[in-house]
Amino acid sequence: MLSAPWFAGAQTLESALTSYLAHSDGNAGSGTIAEWTARHPGELVEAPGDPDPLTDPESAHATKNRKLEGRWCLRSTGAADLGDGVRVVRTALFYPPLVTQIYDGPLPQLPTESGDALRRKGCRLGVVVSEFEGVGDSHPFAEILAGMLPGKPRPGHGDTDANPAKDYWKLEFSTSGRSSYRIFVHDTAVIVPTGTPAAEQAGVLLKWEGGPPGYGQPSADTIDPEVGEPWLALRVAQLAQLPQSATFAMLAFLAPRRGEQGEEPPLICSEQLTPVVRHWLRLTDRSAPQQRAAALLLAHEVLGGVDCAEFEETPYSAAFASEDAWHDAKAKLEKGFRALGIETAKSARPFPPEAYAGNLLPKALRLAPTGPVNELVLVAGLDDRCSTPAFTDPDCTEYIQQGESFLARYPADEWTPTVHLLLAEAYSIQAAVSAGDSETPAAEQADLRRKAAAHYRAWYATSKNDRDRALVWQEIWALDAGLSPWLMAPSQMR
Repeated sequence: MLSAPWFAGAQTLESALTSYLAHSDGNAGSGTIAEWTARHPGELVEAPGDPDPLTDPESAHATKNRKLEGRWCLRSTGAADLGDGVRVVRTALFYPPLVTQIYDGPLPQLPTESGDALRRKGCRLGVVVSEFEGVGDSHPFAEILAGMLPGKPRPGHGDTDANPAKDYWKLEFSTSGRSSYRIFVHDTAVIVPTGTPAAEQAGVLLKWEGGPPGYGQPSADTIDPEVGEPWLALRVAQLAQLPQSATFAMLAFLAPRRGEQGEEPPLICSEQLTPVVRHWLRLTDRSAPQQRAAALLLAHEVLGGVDCAEFEETPYSAAFASEDAWHDAKAKLEKGFRALGIETAKSARPFPPEAYAGNLLPKALRLAPTGPVNELVLVAGLDDRCSTPAFTDPDCTEYIQQGESFLARYPADEWTPTVHLLLAEAYSIQAAVSAGDSETPAAEQADLRRKAAAHYRAWYATSKNDRDRALVWQEIWALDAGLSPWLMAPSQMR
């Protein structure tokens, strides 16, 4: 329950609301959890990963909470009756630090503490959500709240949100200084818990935002692991040691293209790609195994980097006169690929529905079990990142084994930061999957977060990518504090 000495003497719902609002923002102190609990004793304080005692985690109410609350690091919750059948549930949300690198200035030191100690020391109050239940007609109640808030309503006060499918709210605003309030009249079908009596279904939500600067929810959630690494295709082309004209013909398929998608003429692979790849591979008939492996690896890079018109659309590609012509062209391409030992398979992406299956990579690995070509083959395999299929959870176990084996096998070089970041992503994905599996022990989930953080730290120590250092700093801090992955883990897992 909420501590409620301020209800003493309240004669009406409006006087109770006035007293409640005076004690329900964060305008005191620096916003630590210790300061909040001193002012609001008896509330339930939770860390990320703790079971939510108020909702079924699969319910629409819990989905609403995730949208409203974001990536918090501590949460304090309580409830109280205000009178006249109105009940309020208040949730105070504390957030991790956000950092910015300005003019190449140094970032703060990475944390040395972890878990609860780091959360209690480093998290700051950013949002207080008050959900009022049993208000009867919600719109007059929202007007009463609006009249009690400091400041003036912003332009657009009372307007319906333009995208209700996204936010599920009718928004009203009132501000005072850096703090801001938002009133939401909620869609009962979305956020009211299952089983709530009809008389209690109408409700209003009040959201206060006003934490200290430099704390909150991160905005960016992706970075490119391959930033700063050499161009692998050019490196393997050099190791193949084949004639310059044939090398340039292969690399031309990977050259940057001008124009928007659709402006470039379609690539008819049976006529434009297959003859070049055939000539390239025939040149390796008398090559040493290392050179032949390098040539296969370049072919792998080219085949994985182009979009063949024959595979682009169903039932037929616009590059062909009819559906029959498309089928004939597709069959011709597949026959030409098979003659070269190139396999195709259903693509992981919706378009194209079929694509090169990657089977040249293991052939190159067998030809180059050691040496510089072997290293590049392993890097190419890791560049095919562990990702999330559309409707199933990925298993990155084998991918992680390959990455850890690479780091153990080869001394630190120009590929090392990329591999660390790819492994951080893979461990983050595994951590996100395990967090959604009630059978995964908490210790195992924590171990996955620690390993992800360790690889982020290794990237942080070795990468020359200055732009993304602040993002990685934030992710290391959050993972050390026990938060779920954010920076590279798939958004649908959050």
